Amino acid sequence: MQMTIDNASVLDGAPLADLPDQSNPCSRFLKDVKTLDDGYDAMECIPAERRGKRGIDVSDFQIPTFEHARLAVELFASALESAAERNLNSDEFRRKTVSAAMYINHVTDRHGHALEGAPIIINSAGPRGHMVVIPAGMSQQALRKAIQRMFGKDRELIEIAVPQGGVIRYTRLPSLTVPFPENGAPRSFGKLFLRYFDDAMNLTHSARLRGPFHRGEEEVGPALQAYAIAANLGALIVEQIDTRNASTKPAKLLWAILARFTADTGIPVVCLATPGAAAALSEQSTAAALLAGRTWYNIASAQRDSVQWSLTCEYLYSTHLTGCMGFAKPEWFVDTMWWVTCGNSELAVKVCAHIESVSRKENFNRPGKDEFLTLAKDALALEWPHLHAIRRLREGGSFTSASIRRHGDWLPVEQMMQSVPGLEETNPAFRITNIPTPQANHA
Repeated sequence: MQMTIDNASVLDGAPLADLPDQSNPCSRFLKDVKTLDDGYDAMECIPAERRGKRGIDVSDFQIPTFEHARLAVELFASALESAAERNLNSDEFRRKTVSAAMYINHVTDRHGHALEGAPIIINSAGPRGHMVVIPAGMSQQALRKAIQRMFGKDRELIEIAVPQGGVIRYTRLPSLTVPFPENGAPRSFGKLFLRYFDDAMNLTHSARLRGPFHRGEEEVGPALQAYAIAANLGALIVEQIDTRNASTKPAKLLWAILARFTADTGIPVVCLATPGAAAALSEQSTAAALLAGRTWYNIASAQRDSVQWSLTCEYLYSTHLTGCMGFAKPEWFVDTMWWVTCGNSELAVKVCAHIESVSRKENFNRPGKDEFLTLAKDALALEWPHLHAIRRLREGGSFTSASIRRHGDWLPVEQMMQSVPGLEETNPAFRITNIPTPQANHA
């Protein structure tokens, strides 16, 4: 966001070639992620190796897969491309930031009439949607925080100097995370955006009683674009998109606004959505084409025999359970943990943390396999109905479209896509089934 301008008239007349520093101040992020190895490194989080680092706790644990790594590489490339299109060394782009700042800072004209919002479009931009499908239990929070660590989330002050001595000061926001609203309404999202924007930029715009977010829903899109352009936003992360909030009637318009946002500004939009939410987006063909047009990313639960699951169990046992279950990991541990959690890493963390906690009880005995299962089920009492649905699907059970959506945040995306209105509308007997996962039975 433009903060102050010194010698603005001199700056306006300074062509790009005359500026002393040709580098793009908005193309620098906390990490360079250009190769798959860089992507794995950026996405990995082993809390035990980061003790003392601010904001890292056990829930941030993440063993990255190829999907994590390619997301990191492609998202970083998108951010660099977007920054190149919005180079503050460009006189044309600086004028757009001034227009954006004027729109968001002046809610009325000199006659007291509300200023109408017009989209601020970056002419050379194109959509950069990154749709990440991640089921509940796979730690959306850990993924979001890894992306934030890659880009940074704290505002930075930027000064652009001109040969005549004039200086223009801007603020740059590398990334901003906003939750999808419970009701899916654009105005609700706009108010959430403003609240998180204020916190990141140390402003108080959310306290205003007037402005574009208090007017009609048609103002939300232009306002979001204006704030993002004015703040030189690197990437917008939209999290907590689930089956319920993504399927509301107002959500259809919000999907369209987010799609238009990235298409008009070129700013990457990362949508962290559950499988059920992805099924809801698939019904909005235009928005889906802009938010997931190039590719999408499936952060699925781990397979039982995968390296990812082996490393997950090795780390969690050595970190949480050696004190109460013995130094050597039982031979049944990996398979039993997979069965009880259905391969969801966030739930595996929860099980181990719960057992570590209750082991402090006097006369706690080292659990065997059966006792471990009892403790694990206690830890996952709230999630158990959804885990039962996953097992039922893996073992060849079937669901109606209505029943599968009740578990839409947890079931695999391939099956959730079968719940999109279609076949069952003409064939009431149509049922959703699964191709059984090998070795899906209890260990």
